[in-house]
Amino acid sequence: MPWFTGRERALFAYQSEIKTYFERFKRQGDYQLKDLFRSDLGRWWAENGQRYDAVVPVPGDDHRSWQRGFEPVTALFETVFPLTPVLAKQGTTAEQAQQDRRTRLMTRQPFAFQPSRGIACQHWRRVLLVDDIYTTGSTLHQAAAVLHGAGITAQMDTFTLAR
Repeated sequence: MPWFTGRERALFAYQSEIKTYFERFKRQGDYQLKDLFRSDLGRWWAENGQRYDAVVPVPGDDHRSWQRGFEPVTALFETVFPLTPVLAKQGTTAEQAQQDRRTRLMTRQPFAFQPSRGIACQHWRRVLLVDDIYTTGSTLHQAAAVLHGAGITAQMDTFTLAR
């Protein structure tokens, strides 16, 4: 069941130049590329950010983040969006890029809710879930489902760099 109650937005279409960008940024671990879209993200946030009580990043796999030396979603958004990391990835899953649509849609719930002390999640009215790439939407739907299961009834919008 989809838990999005709001809008799904992306800055760019997932086409050749963006695919090349993500190949270098994520697969080759080129950390410096995290700032390439900072001004685009900043403009979007300046126009839309006031709408959100929380911006929740979708966490990546800890092992792959350790291998590359950084977590891609956090690296992309942390200098522009005020992130509230209340989700944690459970275990290791196959890379999304290596899975077909059917497999992605059948993936078990990879996330757990882990709020930081002092965060009043129950008062959130509008949440923005952020991720790097939107393909099937299954990752974002799973993240939203965990928040909903934790009692967060806020409107949930999504934002990705590419779709």
